[in-house]
Amino acid sequence: METLIEHDRVEPVQRQLKFEGLFTAKGNRRGGGLALFWHKADIVQIFLSYLNFINVKVLIQSVESFIVTSFYGLPKFSRRRDSSNFLRSIASQVAEPWCILGDFNDMLQDSEKRGVHRQPRWCLQGFANAVEDYGLIDLGMEGYPFT
Repeated sequence: METLIEHDRVEPVQRQLKFEGLFTAKGNRRGGGLALFWHKADIVQIFLSYLNFINVKVLIQSVESFIVTSFYGLPKFSRRRDSSNFLRSIASQVAEPWCILGDFNDMLQDSEKRGVHRQPRWCLQGFANAVEDYGLIDLGMEGYPFT
């Protein structure tokens, strides 16, 4: 997700992992930057990107399609509502099946955070509302819980 590196430094990773397709959304000097890889170059159409997201249409046998949004949520608490509002604006424009993946920099429950300070209630509730509003399903995770 957040690569913190330029396109030229992502290309060797693409080749090493043997992906056909690569698209990067350039970050700014302080952070950001996304890279999206895929296997079959003819099944993905990039149609919108910015610092913290890449929207693509994935075609299945040139008949069916769905939208994939690769997303990196704004990490500052003061910008969390901006992330949710941005996703809400994308959701209102998507008529096809939609999958969002990435790092939302947000959580649904306090148990997803380690440390002394609890996640602000408004932040937990705001993200939970956004997940419900978009009709999303949290797939959970396996492995080390605090990556």
